[in-house]
Amino acid sequence: VYGYGYGGSGHDYNVHGGEGDDVVRGGDNNDVVHGDDGIDQVYGDAGEDRVYGDAGSAGDQTGQRLYGGAGSDELYAFARNPADENERLAEQLLTGDELHGGPGNDWIYGNLRQDILVGDGGNDYLHGDYLKPYVDGYGVVDPYHPSDMAALEGGDDLLYGGRGQDKLLGGGGYDVLWGGADSDWLEGQDGIDRLYGGSWIDTLVLDAKYSDNSGFQAYNSLGEIVDGHYGNEKPGDVLDDNATDILLVEGSQYEDTIRLGEEVLLTATAEVNSLGQLIVQGPQTTAEFSLGINGGTAVAVSIDVADTSGNTSLDDLVEVINAALDTAGIGDVVRARHTGETISLATVGLGGSALLELTAPNSIARDQLHFEDGQQGVSVVDVDYGVALG
Repeated sequence: VYGYGYGGSGHDYNVHGGEGDDVVRGGDNNDVVHGDDGIDQVYGDAGEDRVYGDAGSAGDQTGQRLYGGAGSDELYAFARNPADENERLAEQLLTGDELHGGPGNDWIYGNLRQDILVGDGGNDYLHGDYLKPYVDGYGVVDPYHPSDMAALEGGDDLLYGGRGQDKLLGGGGYDVLWGGADSDWLEGQDGIDRLYGGSWIDTLVLDAKYSDNSGFQAYNSLGEIVDGHYGNEKPGDVLDDNATDILLVEGSQYEDTIRLGEEVLLTATAEVNSLGQLIVQGPQTTAEFSLGINGGTAVAVSIDVADTSGNTSLDDLVEVINAALDTAGIGDVVRARHTGETISLATVGLGGSALLELTAPNSIARDQLHFEDGQQGVSVVDVDYGVALG
């Protein structure tokens, strides 16, 4: 069932699309617009609107989009109420809504799922996991309730600030934040996030803790990848303006140890098998590549596929790769790590001016680890947290 709803002029409340895949428009002035069930395209249009996509199709929000339009709008992503911890974790793996603020100063709220938040023009507030379904004492479910764990729980979100001075908060999960044009605030919160400031002077926050009225709680996953000049919406899409960005490192109220250094990081081009297992590919039973360090002779690295057969996580795969680096004799200056489900190779103690180049990957290294011939590492700030709990 496909439907089209239009609120027209005037202040409309509760414009609904109903069941099926709908196009719902608020029209002029201040509206409250719902897509209801189905994969909907929901528009607030002119005025200060509140826009809700609501439930998609059988737990899938793929293709559902919300547009605030002109004016200062509020956009709300949807998630179902999880009955227990396992369902909550499963909810965080589902595709969520895509929310576009449009011109104006907008408030864009993600939910537990993996949402895409786009500020567009104006000074916007984007939070990847601001919402979490809540059940009151009468059993009524509010899917758009503000989360008391917004900094800690939620899926892997993608946030674009766009033009204007925006504030981007990732929430839980491994998030990617693009500040875009103008001066923005980017804070990944829990999870190993990627913060790309873009044009103008941005503040990139590396924090180790979450505090609210209930007190202090350390994040579960620390460490971010930050770059103030990587691009506005994709790598290299604008010329570097050479602006001086601010790296803000926040610890706890206790005696923390925070060490900053500069190293070189070489990151694979795509995600790997989440179990951390490699498979035999034709006659090849090893993943092979060579690493050149500071212009010296490239060192061959070989990873036996059989050593990964019992892996259950990317931590296991990182351990196997590091063992191979040790065998190759370079484990003291190069170590493997993972950010989300992407493998990286990082120098150790060589400084940010070091040269790290990967060459001659065989099919397994290229197709499964996703390393490319001629890849070179880039200088990054490496932050080591030692969070004290009192």
